[in-house]
Amino acid sequence: HDQTEAMTMGTQIVVLRDGVLQQADSPRRLYNAPRNRFVAQFMGSPQMNLFPTEITRREGQTCIRAAGMEIPLPQGVAGRLRPGAAKAEAGIRPEAVSLCPPEEPGAVRAVAVIVEPLGSDTYVHGRVEGEDWTFISRAEANCPVRPGEEIGLRLDWRKLHFFDCGTGETLLRD
Repeated sequence: HDQTEAMTMGTQIVVLRDGVLQQADSPRRLYNAPRNRFVAQFMGSPQMNLFPTEITRREGQTCIRAAGMEIPLPQGVAGRLRPGAAKAEAGIRPEAVSLCPPEEPGAVRAVAVIVEPLGSDTYVHGRVEGEDWTFISRAEANCPVRPGEEIGLRLDWRKLHFFDCGTGETLLRD
């Protein structure tokens, strides 16, 4: 159960849930290409951010609707989505979420709820405006954000994961 030790020392890791194999893979693939929501959240500390989204296709462009925005997906991500995906749970790791001014174009507006200074990094938990979910962002050690402040979150859309809302299985092809 010590995932940090397994990630640093292992060459092959087996993730089980209630005795059922979820994924057997290298540490890097478990982290970067989880086969399901359970593996995505189990590997990594803090856990992967998850949020509901709707996948739309219009005029040859694949977009997601989330946090009151419609965001065009980078071709590298859109091209890996399994055909027919419409509603999904999207996931993104804290290191792919950075802080920015809330008025920045494309920023997800949020309010800082928890600020965790950890020495070399600070984790900022932000509740998304108008939504019932939070993001965790990895920020600089000397991050000046305080709980209650309005913040912007910039997501690296190239690093999104998508999971089936019912089964939790990945919607991305290798």
